[in-house]
Amino acid sequence: MSRATSLVLLSTALVFAAGCQEGPTIQEPDITELRVKPIGDPHHGGSDHHELLESLEYEEFMGWIEPGVGGGLVGYSETWPSRHPVIFSILVPQEALGEPPPDPPPGDPPPLIEFSLRVPTYDSYMEHPGLPLILRLQPEGERFLAPIKVTATYMPWAGDPPNVFWNAEPVYDEYGEVIDVLFNEYGNATVSPIPAGWQISFEVDHFSDWEVGDIPEASDDPYIEMWDDQNR
Repeated sequence: MSRATSLVLLSTALVFAAGCQEGPTIQEPDITELRVKPIGDPHHGGSDHHELLESLEYEEFMGWIEPGVGGGLVGYSETWPSRHPVIFSILVPQEALGEPPPDPPPGDPPPLIEFSLRVPTYDSYMEHPGLPLILRLQPEGERFLAPIKVTATYMPWAGDPPNVFWNAEPVYDEYGEVIDVLFNEYGNATVSPIPAGWQISFEVDHFSDWEVGDIPEASDDPYIEMWDDQNR
C-alpha cells in the first residue's frame, strides 16, 4: 500500500475513532468592533482583506500527495477549547491528478508533494469578531482535474451557519504586491451538526483562500459590520 493511501486511511480511522476530550467550554467572542465593508464593486475588496488574512495567527496542518495515487490530511485543532475534536481535513482523490505517471525505476519512487491547510486560531477569532470560517489551502493556485473535498469545523457561537463558500483571490501587480482581492462565489457547502459545532464540507478545484459565509457587499456606509448575519 502506498504511503499516501496509508496516510488517508489512517487519518480517516482517526476521525471516526476520536473520542471526547476534556476541556473548557468554547467562549463566544464579544462583537465589540465594526468591520469595514469594501466600497465599490461588491466582488472586489482592495488589499484590506488580504492584509487582514495575513495578520491572523494560524494553526497549520500538513499533508502529502503521491503522484498517481492521491493523498490527504486530517488535523485536530489544538487551540479551540472544545470538549470534542475540532477536525479539519482535505482529500485529494487520484482522479484529481490526471493520468498516473509512468512507472518509476525500481527503488526510485516519485517524490511526495507537500501541501498544507491553515486555519485561524481560537484567539484570532476572539480578537476579530465577525470573521467567517477561513481555510487557507497552499500552495496557492495549485489546480486539479477533479474536485478535492474540504471538511472543517465551524465555530459554534455563530448560530445557524451559512452554506455559501467562496474564495478571496489576491490580485498582484508587476512587483508581486497584492493590490486587490476578488471575491468569487463557488456554491453551497454541506452543513451537518456535530458535537464541536458544525461540520462544513465542500468540493473545489484549486488551492486558495477559501471562506464560508456571505460575500462582502459594497456599501456607501463604511461602518457596517461585515458578515453581520452571522452575528445577530
